[in-house]
Amino acid sequence: MATLDKSVKKSIDKAFKYLQKCDDYTSSKAEAALSTIWQSQTGDIKQIGLYLSTQGYGQLFGRMWSPLSGFLTREQWGKAGFSNLNLMLQTYLNFTDICPELCVELGKCGSIPMLFAGLNELGNYFEQEKEFKMIKGPVQNILFLLCNSISRAGSNRKFFREADAYCIFKKYLTSQNGMVSLLSLMILAYVVDDTESGILATLNGGVAILIKWLQNATKSSNHEVGFCGVGGSAKEILDCVNRLSINDSNKLEIEKEGGIPAIVRMLQDDFNEEEQCVAAEAVWNLTFVESIKKGPQLQEAVPLLDKLRHSTNRDLRNASAFAFWEINNNRHEDLPTRESIPQESPPSYEEAIKEPRQAMAHTAKVMISYQWDFQSIAEKIRDDLVNHGYRVWMDVTHLRADILSSMAEAVEKSEIILIFMSETYKNSQSCRTEAEYAYKLKKKVIPLLVQQDYTPDGWLGALQGMQLYYKFFSEDLTQTDLASLLTALEELTPDACRRLPDEHDGPLGATQATTVHATLPNPNSSVCNWTEEDVQVWLRKKKLDDLCETLDTLEGSHLEKMYSDYSRDPKEFKEELRSDYQMNAKTCLKFTVALEKLFKN
Repeated sequence: MATLDKSVKKSIDKAFKYLQKCDDYTSSKAEAALSTIWQSQTGDIKQIGLYLSTQGYGQLFGRMWSPLSGFLTREQWGKAGFSNLNLMLQTYLNFTDICPELCVELGKCGSIPMLFAGLNELGNYFEQEKEFKMIKGPVQNILFLLCNSISRAGSNRKFFREADAYCIFKKYLTSQNGMVSLLSLMILAYVVDDTESGILATLNGGVAILIKWLQNATKSSNHEVGFCGVGGSAKEILDCVNRLSINDSNKLEIEKEGGIPAIVRMLQDDFNEEEQCVAAEAVWNLTFVESIKKGPQLQEAVPLLDKLRHSTNRDLRNASAFAFWEINNNRHEDLPTRESIPQESPPSYEEAIKEPRQAMAHTAKVMISYQWDFQSIAEKIRDDLVNHGYRVWMDVTHLRADILSSMAEAVEKSEIILIFMSETYKNSQSCRTEAEYAYKLKKKVIPLLVQQDYTPDGWLGALQGMQLYYKFFSEDLTQTDLASLLTALEELTPDACRRLPDEHDGPLGATQATTVHATLPNPNSSVCNWTEEDVQVWLRKKKLDDLCETLDTLEGSHLEKMYSDYSRDPKEFKEELRSDYQMNAKTCLKFTVALEKLFKN
């Protein structure tokens, strides 16, 4: 962190120290201390915000709010405490506007329920013009502070959900006050889930309202639009549109309401790089609906994206490259070349792949597709797979010069893709591009659920379909499900891409030793000639050790009969496995897959 100006730091420290010990926040001394902090924003506001967050300014919110919030009642308006409350809110608003770290601290310190309580206290006066003029300051500050808290710190979403923000703000969408209705919609765009997003889009013209504001903002000279004396930028509004467009049906609403020309306009040279970047992300998002991608309005973005994908700004370059690649149907010739990247190139696939630690190496390569919130569990599973002899590719370099080419190369060169399903994965455009490209290339995909309270929905739920997924959202489940994942990988790995070690390959675990050193069935003899011992060895080889006791008397001829029954009526056969052999659904699936592969081979 850059060093703060000594005089600024000294004045902030003095004011902050007073506020920490103050026993009367309605006093003129408290007002002076708050004014000192508010006026310090004339310096390096980002660094000051970071400094305040590390010093405990987030924790101080509750201490000041408790006595000052009493002045939100109608009888207390206009008093000194009401003015100090507004000034306090203003200080937090200014710093959260540019400092996500302070937003995170406010969420951790319980400020969000307090702000909701304050908003409810004032909500009865939103439609009364005379009264609203008196409370416009705190209403504006509370709404903008809530908007900053959710838009700049995704970790706060759970606090908004717990406070039932969907129901609270939904009722404010019909407000005649432009500031209240628009900010309520902007906040909800970050709070709603996929289903609620679809409802919100058409409820009281949700998308239509945002598109109208966006159109007006893109046409203004400063790219802002005013409401009640407060400005909203085209970038902020389009950020919210992008959030709503996570739901594919909302993409069609954006097109219907005329939002695409405004988005394309923001790619032009008279918009700054941050505005162009969010516009490129919007185009990228819209390309996932085929009819929009092929439409003439979005096609107008192609030459603009072609220019911007060569930008020296990394974020703008990457967003534009992804959008350009998607809108042109993933043409390989549109992937960036190393020569076209201004900064240092990322490592190649071969350089980035993690080699097995055991001699029993699988030449099949596994790619881990994940969203960064779940990096720790992804790294753990990667290390487990490497320890079991797999070659694994995982992106752990966040600041690479070229994400697109690296992603495409990883998908193309991997045989199996592990998709780490979570809500943040579903909401990530880059993760969606990665997953859909894997499906487009017909790669073998194994879904892993890494978020306990999430049910795959939207495009991710559609991609998963009826496919079995493995749970990895707790330490216990990670241990128990790893064996099942290894079995699934074994079934998906072609025989030519794996080998068994000989006696000189090093130490093996107990289960592996039993599998390796047992006498394997003669591959040249028919399965019907297998003995009971042969069947037991086959079960262990297929990681079905838990069935060894259940099926201890079966011979090869019994397996042949089982396969015949399975081929005739798979559904009835699986029911018999569950009832006669007490197999659960997962074991039943693994056994039938192994049985089918045995006889097809």
